[in-house]
Amino acid sequence: MNEDTNLVEEEEVPAPTNIENDLITLGGQSSNLNNINDSVAEASNDHDDLLKIASIMEESDEPITPMAAEMAQVAIESIYKRLGVTNYKKTPSIESFKDKSTSKSSTKIAIEGAKEVIVAAWKAIVEAVKKAAKWIKEFFSKLFGSVEGFNEKIKAKIERYKEFQSNAKYIQKDIKISNANVKRKPKNIVKQDNVAKEDMEQSVETEISQYTAGYLFGDSTDTPSLFRNVQNLKVMIKTELPKLFTVIHSYMESGENIYGNFKDRTSLKDVKFASIPTILSLKATNEVSGNLVKFIGSQLPGNKTLTVFANKNQASLVGVDAISGVMGNKIGINQFTKVTGSNYDKRIPVLSQENAIKLLEAAIDINTSIIGAESMYKKLEVEFEKYVSSLNKFESYISANEFDSSDKIVLAKLKSLAQTFMHIGTQSISELLTFSLRCTKSMVDYAELSLSCYE
Repeated sequence: MNEDTNLVEEEEVPAPTNIENDLITLGGQSSNLNNINDSVAEASNDHDDLLKIASIMEESDEPITPMAAEMAQVAIESIYKRLGVTNYKKTPSIESFKDKSTSKSSTKIAIEGAKEVIVAAWKAIVEAVKKAAKWIKEFFSKLFGSVEGFNEKIKAKIERYKEFQSNAKYIQKDIKISNANVKRKPKNIVKQDNVAKEDMEQSVETEISQYTAGYLFGDSTDTPSLFRNVQNLKVMIKTELPKLFTVIHSYMESGENIYGNFKDRTSLKDVKFASIPTILSLKATNEVSGNLVKFIGSQLPGNKTLTVFANKNQASLVGVDAISGVMGNKIGINQFTKVTGSNYDKRIPVLSQENAIKLLEAAIDINTSIIGAESMYKKLEVEFEKYVSSLNKFESYISANEFDSSDKIVLAKLKSLAQTFMHIGTQSISELLTFSLRCTKSMVDYAELSLSCYE
């Protein structure tokens, strides 16, 4: 669609659009969320270590030995340091455990000290969940406005391209995948003896970045496969994303009950969690990790798929067993099939004008479904606030030291449950939407590069 000229055309690489900048920002925020999740994992491990220490000390009929006391002291002080706590009750001196007259009281103080660290670990977990809740709120507040603006730009492009479509002429058959940024190199008029020769044009090939191509193609770079996978993405965002919001909403409601009413223990009796793979119509694979089975959806652009690791019997589990079943569940975007090698230096076909415009229209459809999720997110945001309030209530219960060694198994499970909820409620949604938007951005780039191969 470039106008003919007797001069060499200098076409600069376009500056990033707003949506590109927003995605870069959101990607950086995703890293922050990963860091938050890592901090919860560390606090969780500390929590488990201290439960074991407190349990051993409580269950022993005899005062602990000086050696055991020293080991507990090192562990407690190390954990406090990792949690960033400086003002805490010191463990009694090792000498006090050597004296029979003071060893029993010192053991009691040591047990209380271990429990204090458990409280500190739970505080760290709750604070991390609050940060994640704040992060996902900011993520969505930026997301919907950016996507709406992106769609308006795509619509304007379609209208502009349709004006040229009827009389445009095909000039290039394929596009090279490179490790450079997305760009359209200029067409040169070859000059000989300082005289421009008609019909001696040198067409410098068009390139697409390996990063952009990676969100479109796997091993196969044919057009029918691309459009099939794009259609699968459209269906996933339109039909499965609302279901995912619904199941997260129900998980948050269960969390409110479990943590908010834990004191009388009745909140654990009838707990049930829906099977995420069943709700999302995913298929089980032969891949197993512990008690979790890998479930996958349809093939998406870039040879990716929606993946869930979950207990295959989740729907039938009740009470503490249901909590055990849901622990460690993960939702994300992963490879559909194993990719052999890199896309670098491969060739992809130039789309017909009709298919290029269809790809732009498909990007609009996917983005529109994402925008349509805003009302669902608003409901989830309210539920998340209630869930955080229930965690605050649970933290207060823990802070009051109203638990003993008999609670250690349940407390360990509830700690892991808090981790799982945070992943499902924040990281999984942001990963799915960020992937989808990077796909639509790549679809637009590919369509535009194809259309630039006509004049």
